[in-house]
Amino acid sequence: MDQYDIQGYPAIRSFARTECNRRSGGVAFYCEISVKNQPLKIDSRLECSLFEVQLNDFRTMNVCLIYRPDSVKLNFFFEALENILIYLKNLRADTLIFGDFNIDTLKES
Repeated sequence: MDQYDIQGYPAIRSFARTECNRRSGGVAFYCEISVKNQPLKIDSRLECSLFEVQLNDFRTMNVCLIYRPDSVKLNFFFEALENILIYLKNLRADTLIFGDFNIDTLKES
């Protein structure tokens, strides 16, 4: 993903893997190099990354990146997403959630 690098803004990435262990998609978040951030542990059955960003001396915020490949069934995705949301709620911290859920909202299901 070097073609998407932005000088001074390192990317925090989460990639999906195919059965052949090749990258197939994912999400990225760019955080200014001077902003302190650290990964947090999250146990999920989805492609998911969680990290804490230090906003100032007194405030942090969590950022959660979620990727759903087309191959993941929607019912599985929503169940796993619900578990992630419960986990994040229990952290009792402000949290931003970003992702590529690959859901066609124009298609009837």
